[in-house]
Amino acid sequence: MALKKVFCMLAAAVVASFAWTAIFGAVSAQADEWNDEETQTSTLYFACVMAQGAQPALVDPGNMALGVEGTLYDDAGAVVAVASSSDNGYLVFKGLAWNGTYTFKVTGMPDGMFPVRHQYKAGSDEYLITVTSQGWVLVDGKSGNAAAPTPSFPGVNHLGGKTPFKLYFDRLPSVSKTVNGVDRIESEPGDELVFEVSSTLGSAVGYTFSFLPAADLRIAYDSVVLSDLVDPMLQVERVECFLDGDLLAPEECVIVQEDRGDKGTFVSAALTREKLAQLVVNYPEAASSHEVVLKVSAVLKEEARHPIENEGTFTINGYGAHSNVVVVVPSTIDVPARKVWEGVSDDFPAVAFQLLRNGEPYGAPVVLDGMEDEFELAPWQTAWKNLPKADMQGRPFSYTVSEAFVDPSVAALFEVDYAYGTDADPSIVVTNRALPVVPGEPDDPEPGPEPEPGPDPDPEPGPDPKPTPKSDAPSGETPRPLPQNPQAKAIPKTGDSFAYADAAALVALSGTVATCAFFRRRHGES
Repeated sequence: MALKKVFCMLAAAVVASFAWTAIFGAVSAQADEWNDEETQTSTLYFACVMAQGAQPALVDPGNMALGVEGTLYDDAGAVVAVASSSDNGYLVFKGLAWNGTYTFKVTGMPDGMFPVRHQYKAGSDEYLITVTSQGWVLVDGKSGNAAAPTPSFPGVNHLGGKTPFKLYFDRLPSVSKTVNGVDRIESEPGDELVFEVSSTLGSAVGYTFSFLPAADLRIAYDSVVLSDLVDPMLQVERVECFLDGDLLAPEECVIVQEDRGDKGTFVSAALTREKLAQLVVNYPEAASSHEVVLKVSAVLKEEARHPIENEGTFTINGYGAHSNVVVVVPSTIDVPARKVWEGVSDDFPAVAFQLLRNGEPYGAPVVLDGMEDEFELAPWQTAWKNLPKADMQGRPFSYTVSEAFVDPSVAALFEVDYAYGTDADPSIVVTNRALPVVPGEPDDPEPGPEPEPGPDPDPEPGPDPKPTPKSDAPSGETPRPLPQNPQAKAIPKTGDSFAYADAAALVALSGTVATCAFFRRRHGES
């Protein structure tokens, strides 16, 4: 029995020995991960956590910000180490000397992300690191509760493998810039343009919640600024800032307008801290998003001659998102035109010039009648000024002119030629040339059939020569008949109608005489 008790005591001692060894080894391994008493150095862990609106953002492998870069500097400003969270969402710095002080900065982030602040620090990407004589690593001088088995107070990273200090990140809200509601517009000098830089502030604008042990942690934006550098070819008329559709007062949004010479006019709208504080909600209140808009009204200056690219910026905590718009100011040309008359000395009919762009009517017709006015700059001359030279893709326009007579009935009296400009004379020349008149038959009615001529007492030998018509056309020019209306019906000549009537009457009279003679003979025979 005694032997049995001894055996049991030995077995318990062995088990206890194994258990002690396992526990002691685990504690030693864990302690070695955070600090080394022999070298008196410690390790700093930063957990890069994505903010989750109005919910406590705890360390979660599925909620880590990857691709963050951080740099550790010593008191002299020299780089001690550089770390990245690309592997698992942690920034790890080993070898921090006890009794040492360091500065940590966020030196790189993925596109579209930015750090958010909390109440224990002044900036959002720089921290003061202090290592105590016992190897505790303090962030921004906040020690927290090292003895508690629960997650430590934010602001401390210490021995024992407690919760690392958290760096909170959020996705940068997208920004949109438009001009008159679009991202690209064709405009002409004198046009009023409205530029809008807008974005949506997510629920991470600010929130508070309780963190164990009892303490308030507030995450909020330090600054929210909308800005725009307006091109010098634009004259700024008005700058306004809106939040959720409401125009903000000066005490809610500070508007700055600064002339930067040949770079243009810088305008910005910054929400005040008082206004940002109003957006903070207390957990578990539901947070909501907010629409913020910077509106700049400007007029395109007369000297604008080339495309204008403008970039609007939405900045949160010093990190900005950008959006571009383009105002296309077409290169312009002047298209002069003039009218030339040939074969007419006076009594010119009025004409209308229609400008064509790529074959399609462009603008209203211009009437020319030889009298100067705002359109007829000189007798029978006009010009279209400041016409776009090319479309928004840079393809040149083709400008031509078509002519119409104000009185269409005179159109058949002229032929028209178009000559397009040269470098020496850029005018479009429209020449109207009077058509020659072809002489027609006499206007008197044609006589009826003549009696057969009697024998000529003195007949001349040979046939009569045909008379040659006399032309009124200029020498060397072939007479051309006037154009006929194809819809006009042919009307018989007056002389022809009388001839037909006489012939019919003669035939009828002959028939009557013959009939009477026939009956008279029959009567006589009977």
